[in-house]
Amino acid sequence: MNWNNLQQDYERLGSFKSVAAEYGVAPETVSRKAKELGVKSARRSRAENLDPAELRRLYEAGAAVPDLAKQFKSSHGTIYMMLWTSGAEMRTSGPRDFKWGPEQYEKRRAATERGAFQGAQRERFTRLGRETPKMNSPQEQLFHKALLRARLSFETQLRELRRYYPDIKLSQKPVIIEIDSWGHLLPKPAEFDRQRDAALREAGYEVVRFMNEQVEADADACVRQVVKQFGLEPEKNPVALIRTRRGGEPLIIIPIYSDGDIV
Repeated sequence: MNWNNLQQDYERLGSFKSVAAEYGVAPETVSRKAKELGVKSARRSRAENLDPAELRRLYEAGAAVPDLAKQFKSSHGTIYMMLWTSGAEMRTSGPRDFKWGPEQYEKRRAATERGAFQGAQRERFTRLGRETPKMNSPQEQLFHKALLRARLSFETQLRELRRYYPDIKLSQKPVIIEIDSWGHLLPKPAEFDRQRDAALREAGYEVVRFMNEQVEADADACVRQVVKQFGLEPEKNPVALIRTRRGGEPLIIIPIYSDGDIV
């Protein structure tokens, strides 16, 4: 590939993305190579041709940042930064004496009650749920290690009752362990947890919940509490089936001990 023609190809095609498609490489590769060779993009060239003094004069005369960006065919961020670095006193988008007070809180509360934000929130969480499936938290990983030190077999992120994914399910007895963040103390999550625990107990499971702070402080003490509560016994060959994400394929871990410690 002849990178020496990158400047000409960029000017001919108009964007690094188009150049990448023609070269058959990733756009990031073209951008990195362009930076190494000193190829100037149209946006960078326009920014270098801007006169900060002229921008400041027009801004102080009353022109807004969007108008200046449109006039000089540049981005809002570039115009704003050039004005700010030139020492211009930037105008706020609203009155300087605005404060979030009781009136604004009441409007927000009323809007929340009539469901003004529910659709947007539901769409956001649905999108995040698709893109970032539930992973084992750092606190859950601490608990995994404590269970292995106690020689107890367990499994993580396995679907139960066709709709729930418990954090940890012990193998020796039907015990489910949940490691919760502060968000589970909020009214709606707490009510969901109560319904979920009731359904799991009806199916024959015992459910134990720990807060993140408890696990961080002493994960081994939390495990000892579970062992004492349910009369668990250390196993000769404990096995942990740990899924890195909800419903994923398990990674089978067979711990090897040396003087009581996990190797």
